[in-house]
Amino acid sequence: MLTQTGVVYQSLPVPSYTVTSSSVLELEFKADAIGYLHAVGWDVDDTPWNDGSQPSNTKFRSAGAGVLPNSYQSVAGGAPASDGYVKYVVPIGAALSGSSTATLTRIFFNTSGGASSFRNVVLKDFPPPTRPSTLEVRAAGVTGEEELELVIGGQVAATFSNIGGNAYAGDFQSLFHTFAAPVDIGDVVVRYVNDGNTAGGVDRNVRIDGVGVDGVFHEAEAVDVFSTGTWLEGIGVMPGLWQQEWLHTNGDLQFGSAAAPGVLALGTALASVNESAGTASIPVVRTGGSDGTVALRYTTANAAAIAGSDFAEGSGWVIFGPGDTSKSIIVGITSDKTYEPSETFQVIVEHALGGAAVNAPHAVTVAILDDDEPEGKVAAGDFNGDHRPDGLYFDPAAGTLSVVADLGLGYDQSVWGNLPSAGAAFHWTDFTVGDFHGDGRDDVLVRNSVDDTWSLIVGESSVFHVVPVDVAPA
Repeated sequence: MLTQTGVVYQSLPVPSYTVTSSSVLELEFKADAIGYLHAVGWDVDDTPWNDGSQPSNTKFRSAGAGVLPNSYQSVAGGAPASDGYVKYVVPIGAALSGSSTATLTRIFFNTSGGASSFRNVVLKDFPPPTRPSTLEVRAAGVTGEEELELVIGGQVAATFSNIGGNAYAGDFQSLFHTFAAPVDIGDVVVRYVNDGNTAGGVDRNVRIDGVGVDGVFHEAEAVDVFSTGTWLEGIGVMPGLWQQEWLHTNGDLQFGSAAAPGVLALGTALASVNESAGTASIPVVRTGGSDGTVALRYTTANAAAIAGSDFAEGSGWVIFGPGDTSKSIIVGITSDKTYEPSETFQVIVEHALGGAAVNAPHAVTVAILDDDEPEGKVAAGDFNGDHRPDGLYFDPAAGTLSVVADLGLGYDQSVWGNLPSAGAAFHWTDFTVGDFHGDGRDDVLVRNSVDDTWSLIVGESSVFHVVPVDVAPA
């Protein structure tokens, strides 16, 4: 409580109070004798208050008739309390209209005459007065029998029956409702409630263009509109941020949704599968949120492996339901029982639905690993130079050459080594027999299909030598 007698100016410091349009100064005042002037005011620039430098809208008279260099505004008090105090509510925010960001530094009290007392001095903001909101739902039905509910803050605020317009043509009706309090778009739901067929068997559906709140229009196709009644080809009716106007079944469009659908990505950029496995499984992961349903579009692409002969060509959607964080793309693999080098194809992810982003990698290269036994190779020629035909057999698995030579007394088999072993780095194929060395004995020109190089296998005595060559035979 502050008490002062006579012509006195006193002030109280204010700890950094910023005025808003709803700021008020509450106080209680009484005086044992009304003098020339009893007033309260405030300072916004910390200059002397009683020299006339402060504008009149910072000074309010509570009692007395006096004036000083700048005029005072009068403020009426309430009924006196039993102890004689009268409560005043001074509208600071209204008084400082146009300067609502002013920061108070002091509150001044001015009295003249008898003893004056001020108590319960409080600075505070009143909440702004409640104002109604006008909502507009722009909608169109298919049959004219569709029914919608406007839900605000979880409660049904209005029902709209027999929705007209033309949904297919985008001819929307405006459906209005006045709500008694301010409405945030995040509290608004448009609900379709009477899905089914008409008496003539026509399917009812409704299309929502959007919702206006106090003149601000919010599109139904916005990224933050969560649907529980939209049908999508390949996905069906699943809850999600579909950015669609249609409600095909009973369900909601929740505007201003805070749902976090997450980020989708392939789990790897390289994968391998044995040819005999039958399928390849490509991991897809979802991070950063799992609200609602999201779908990732994928397609296969040829490389060395060819769709239809090495793997099953395909495209489609990987669908994550609410809460799902991992899925797989399954691609069929063809096993042909023929030994061949490893071949690759790709699975490419294109885009996502349901509000999810797509992170790298955007493609995975899948290697098909052949797990068939390699086949032996057979060739004929005069490998020992005796002008009689011999036979040559190459076993890729063992990495050996076997020659069956006609020695005139029957056939004798010799195993000649010194060859690279068959395996991941070698797969001999495309044999050509001839005397490439010019020594009267046949040699073998052979291709390694792993790296597409050619070598000359030259027979000398009981050993074969492998000589790399640069040019393939014509």
